[in-house]
Amino acid sequence: MRVKTTHSPRCADLTLEPCWFSIEKERSLKSTYLAHYNDMHYAMVLIYNRIHMLKIRDTAPLFALPNQDGKIISLSALRGNTVVLYFYPRAMTPGCTRQARGLCTLHQELAHSKAVAFGVSPDKPARLIRFREKESINFDLLSDEDHEIANEYGVWGEKKFMGKKYMGILRQTFIIDHTGRIHDKIEKVKTATHHNQVLDILRTM
Repeated sequence: MRVKTTHSPRCADLTLEPCWFSIEKERSLKSTYLAHYNDMHYAMVLIYNRIHMLKIRDTAPLFALPNQDGKIISLSALRGNTVVLYFYPRAMTPGCTRQARGLCTLHQELAHSKAVAFGVSPDKPARLIRFREKESINFDLLSDEDHEIANEYGVWGEKKFMGKKYMGILRQTFIIDHTGRIHDKIEKVKTATHHNQVLDILRTM
């Protein structure tokens, strides 16, 4: 089954590959999600993410995204380093600012662990550069405007606010080892202590 995306011009067709996921379950999920959104694209994204949920030791999806200065940062060029890749909803909002400030305090610990950190959001580079300068952020922020990479990592999904459901970035972090595999991931992120969660994982590597 292939569904052509209309919301993301760079995103490839979503392909639901044969696996343990039954046709009956797929149809059930599709009906459930369409009832909420009346949007085939969103329904299929949710189903795709359920099927292809990344697990520990999976190979991390490759990415090549512009940072706040427009320079392309690619995962393939970072092979040999540990990568802390965290997804956040929007630059310069209270929770995302708190999370970035905390990670900034790990500069020495990251260097000692031969690790590099990147924040990923749908923000344009122009907003990211303002955010980085305002908060003196000491790591790169990457722009995923059409959330293509967020889709690949399964963090573009259903959210709720004041009783309403909508699609957005799920705040999650992936620790990618020097071979390009997912060493660990943080699905329940607390913005105030996120840096401690990351540090605890780095100390196990």
